[in-house]
Amino acid sequence: MPYKIRTITKKSVLEPEVIATQSQALLDLLDIHKKWVILGVSLIIVVGLAWAGTNWYQMRQDREAALLEYQASKEIFGEPLSDENRAAKHQKAIEHYQTLLSNYPRSSKAPFAQYQLGNSYVELKQYDKAISAYQDFIVRYSGHKTLLPAIYLRLGYAHLLKGDPQAALADFDEAIKYPDAWNKDQAYYESGRVYEKLGDKTSAIGKYESLIKELPRSAWTREAQTRLKTLGVFQQPAPSAGENPPTAEIKEEKK
Repeated sequence: MPYKIRTITKKSVLEPEVIATQSQALLDLLDIHKKWVILGVSLIIVVGLAWAGTNWYQMRQDREAALLEYQASKEIFGEPLSDENRAAKHQKAIEHYQTLLSNYPRSSKAPFAQYQLGNSYVELKQYDKAISAYQDFIVRYSGHKTLLPAIYLRLGYAHLLKGDPQAALADFDEAIKYPDAWNKDQAYYESGRVYEKLGDKTSAIGKYESLIKELPRSAWTREAQTRLKTLGVFQQPAPSAGENPPTAEIKEEKK
């Protein structure tokens, strides 16, 4: 039985008259909605220019803020500070940090400048100003999870230097709350030391125990074990690198 060969019908190319008719229809449609078309295009242009302008402005802010940060850092980190020039160097750094924060508060350099401002005030023993600078950081940059634990630790030290141990304990506790805080072990240890100085042995032991339990391989853990021994508490040695931490068994030494 002979097979019938199927022929494939090619799509016909639009005739020039059809193309012209469709083009004219599109032009007529654009003409009818000309106002909205112009408005839409204008809006796209305005948004694009605003985006470009914002990026340019931010880059300029960051560049000028970086220069001020460099000048401040050069004052206090560029060369070893002597007793004679320490105060003057930190004062100049403070001026640079204040200019940065006043003129470029939204720059990427502003959070670190705020942190360093507090540190320089501590170096000058101006503890009230240091505390204010650290607290300003907490208000302005509450989303800066990397620096916040460090801020709370430094704030605690500033309160201690001012003679306010209760405020220092609250600051150290805030640093401990951050699950990934790099200085949680130090905050635990410093809390224990403050409680010791306040004569609260039970609270001090609790902080040292928490440090050993949560961060058994920290360098501060060995310091905590030494303090526990001084307080009359026996603690198993901390594990060496690569070992699993032993089960903590803390008990009072028999007298």
